Amino acid sequence: MVFQVLEEEVPLTIREQEIILSSIEQAVNDAATQFSQTLSEIQELFMVTLTHDLKNPLNVVRMGTQLVLRRFERGDTHFDVTARMLGALDLLDTLQHTATTISITIHNEGEPISPEAQSVLFQQFRRTITAGEQKGWGLGLFLAKSLIEAHQGTIEVESSGGDSEARRQTESGIER
Repeated sequence: MVFQVLEEEVPLTIREQEIILSSIEQAVNDAATQFSQTLSEIQELFMVTLTHDLKNPLNVVRMGTQLVLRRFERGDTHFDVTARMLGALDLLDTLQHTATTISITIHNEGEPISPEAQSVLFQQFRRTITAGEQKGWGLGLFLAKSLIEAHQGTIEVESSGGDSEARRQTESGIER
């Protein structure tokens, strides 16, 4: 179409056509590069804003969880759940503040997740078929991955049979 408009008055040589095509390709490449950089900057700004905005609510939840934890004794089911909640809060706090690089492996506690289903776990607004009626937007693991990758870290899924609960508690440092 561009060549048709340009050639209405004078036909273009092959060299002139190549120059025009090369210029268009360069402009498209430059625009794509700029878009990618801008998108990356927006994502980083989003993560910084998100972490800043979550700091105060997380501190309130942490203090409340610590108070609740004091009411239970070790070995009580509620103690274990509350301690896990506190551990999750500590992990979030570590990712804003002190982590320079981090590697996290997610363990599921249900039936093993197929490799095909694992491939969508970290995509935004995506959930596996086995999630069924569970509520959620499909953003949790996407945000976790984005946050971890912003710290040049890695996150992966480990899903196999066996006692993943005992393994997870051992790795998180929670004793029974």
